[in-house]
Amino acid sequence: DASSRFISGHTKLEKGILNFVWVFQCMNMGPIVLAILIFRLKILRTLDSSATIMSERTRHQHRNLTNV
Repeated sequence: DASSRFISGHTKLEKGILNFVWVFQCMNMGPIVLAILIFRLKILRTLDSSATIMSERTRHQHRNLTNV
């Protein structure tokens, strides 16, 4: 009984996920477009973080020069 219940619940979950994916694909904005957008956001974030790190490094270098 327990195993059959688990299987039925699992299949329900899978069906729900499949339905969600199908609905998502049917939407105007396809999953590929969404993936590209997420990818671009990640790139922008990494670029921002690297830029801030670089600015911090230059600041430290300037401090060292002024101290000497």
